[in-house]
Amino acid sequence: AGFTSADFGGMGGGGFGGAQHAAPEESTTSTRITLAQAYTGANVTVFLPDGSHTEARIPAGIKDGQKVRLRGKGLHGTDLKVTVRVSDDSVYSREGNNLIMRAPVTLAEAVDGAVIEVPLPDASTVKLRLAPGQIGRRLRAKGRGFKAKGGDGDLMVIPEIVLPTKLSDEAQKAFEEFVKLAPQENPREDLLKRAK
Repeated sequence: AGFTSADFGGMGGGGFGGAQHAAPEESTTSTRITLAQAYTGANVTVFLPDGSHTEARIPAGIKDGQKVRLRGKGLHGTDLKVTVRVSDDSVYSREGNNLIMRAPVTLAEAVDGAVIEVPLPDASTVKLRLAPGQIGRRLRAKGRGFKAKGGDGDLMVIPEIVLPTKLSDEAQKAFEEFVKLAPQENPREDLLKRAK
């Protein structure tokens, strides 16, 4: 059985004497999937109104609230229209067809730059170059977002500094010396100006 995310309209036709033939009825149901399943596509079990169940192929890239039509898998051989709900995820989010994630980086990586490796929902990984001082700007991996007919989305990684919390006495002294030596301009000065 095939599917399409588009709804098919009824095909009414004129019979003898111009009689109209109603389109066959359809069955409807819904299912909930994870964001990872929306990213990769998935085979899921869906339940029909009478309590029976069938398998449904959810295509990669599907968005929350989109519908999938399964031909002939509904009650009495009718089409089954499945509304797909995508659960929120603790690591990833979605903007259009872009996959968004926040990635922790060390202070040293933020200052000196680094190549960071991040996971994707399909269990693969991608490496991205973090330039020195690039915190606050998104890193992009083209085509590694959600699949889409008009072109796949991108992976957008937001680097966030994770500061060490348990410093030894020696490290604390070294950090205090660093603060004295490093320029300490007010990082919010431009923000205050632009907000006025």
